[in-house]
Amino acid sequence: MPRGRPKGAHERWPDAMIAGERAKIRKTLEAFSTDDRARRRLRLARALQGVVAGEHDESEPGQLRRYLYAMSCLVHHERFGGLTEAQVRRLADLALAILRVQRISTASARLAYLYGDVHLVSSLILRRRGKHWAAAWEQQLARRLFRANAARGPGFQAFSLAIRTLRLGQADEAAALYGRAEELAADPRARARARI
Repeated sequence: MPRGRPKGAHERWPDAMIAGERAKIRKTLEAFSTDDRARRRLRLARALQGVVAGEHDESEPGQLRRYLYAMSCLVHHERFGGLTEAQVRRLADLALAILRVQRISTASARLAYLYGDVHLVSSLILRRRGKHWAAAWEQQLARRLFRANAARGPGFQAFSLAIRTLRLGQADEAAALYGRAEELAADPRARARARI
């Protein structure tokens, strides 16, 4: 039995569509500076509006936009705060549900990283809250889903895991992971960060 999509079937969420929608959303949100608290609140409110606005748009681009707005909210919260724990949980659940409804597989070599992004930002948020064991678990889930993605590959994963390991008090293990991150780093800046 042949595997993959049937002949003539279109590709789900092509890379160009993801990049295009991501650029539009970034441009929309960059209109709101993060320099002061009031502007940050407006930026988060605009991202939340994007999530709500996409509720009834069941098209592939509409669901992609909704996923990207949900991720924007989570990333914003990780950096600046502004959401409750319940909101964070609902947004992460929504992002994962959108991927499932769009039939994007966690085994997809091309798109599994979208699941990984949700788990990674969840890990960062949990780490900021001091929930280091839960953060480490989310990091491991992200790591598994990033295997085929070069930008989030082994060097990035080793560096992220080293941070969480050090916060758990495992200095020897963290030092080994930082060394591994330095070896596997994809670019010189990442290599320097791992060395430091």
